Amino acid sequence: MEGQPITIIGGGLAGLTLALLLRKAEVPVTVLEAGAYPRHRVCGEFISGPGQPILEQLGLLPTLEKAGLRHAQSVSFHTTAHRWTSRLRHPGWVVPRHALDAVLANAVKNAGAELRTHARAMLKDAGPGEVLACGHARATLSEEGGLAWRYVGVKVHARNLPLRADLEMHCGPPGYFGLCDLGDGRVNICALLRSRTTFPKLGTGWRDILESIASSDLAGRLKNMVVDEDSFCATAGMDYRGSATVPGELRIGDSRELIAPVTGNGMSLAIESASCVAPFVAAYARGELTWKRAVARANSELRRRFRRRTAVARALQSILFSHSPIQRQLVRLGSREPVWRWLIQATRS
Repeated sequence: MEGQPITIIGGGLAGLTLALLLRKAEVPVTVLEAGAYPRHRVCGEFISGPGQPILEQLGLLPTLEKAGLRHAQSVSFHTTAHRWTSRLRHPGWVVPRHALDAVLANAVKNAGAELRTHARAMLKDAGPGEVLACGHARATLSEEGGLAWRYVGVKVHARNLPLRADLEMHCGPPGYFGLCDLGDGRVNICALLRSRTTFPKLGTGWRDILESIASSDLAGRLKNMVVDEDSFCATAGMDYRGSATVPGELRIGDSRELIAPVTGNGMSLAIESASCVAPFVAAYARGELTWKRAVARANSELRRRFRRRTAVARALQSILFSHSPIQRQLVRLGSREPVWRWLIQATRS
């Protein structure tokens, strides 16, 4: 099918997934990516929920398994005072982000899309047929307490770091972080840190920050780990308060809205957002909808699909950062199977 061409600005999970879905519908697509593949990104490297069947339906699971995808079945949650472990009813996927992006990029090119790396676009004037899938929702201020909260995400791979479960989550005063087993002796460490001041020397001081969050058991394990310095990356300025939609503008993935990392659902949300808007973008390309109408319907569907889960995630993250009796009670309740199941369901549907 020949129709209106679509340009996707940003070649991350959301942008590449949308490109592949549109090529399945024979829509002409160009993806503009500022960087190159493969590369490390700040990411928990864990997929759980509706994003999994979308990638399966695109025929990518066998290739991802060859690229190192592993199935995660157990999870443990830790504070300095409590620890509990549970089984995941539906196993999640653990896959290195740089490998996942590379698999998607190759699939997009093989499907006939044009993928331009090291390509930047002016974002102020996104017009008809242009979808924004780059960057993330940003904030410079938080109204809590008068002073601005600054959020920083950090990711690094390490070896010689044994885990107590396939996934571990650790929470303490500066923030929280997750660990997952990538296989081949590697562990992904991804943290969200919060402060009212800057994080001095984050590139060298992140390890001390994680040790301050960790229980004594994990702190000992962290001291013995061997870090892959080339995998270290960080990002700042994230906004978890929700998004404001600009009329006529279509954003997907982190560019539209961030979901609190504690849910382990960020990668799935990016994939799902692409699947959510693909029918409307394809309808525009076929001449069945105006761009204005396609964007309006896509944004309406995005709000309907994600409003509840992002609201629950924001509330959950707020409690985790509070370090109050409410937080301690939540940790105790979370160890109960019905509460744990409800939290998983509420942040995935």
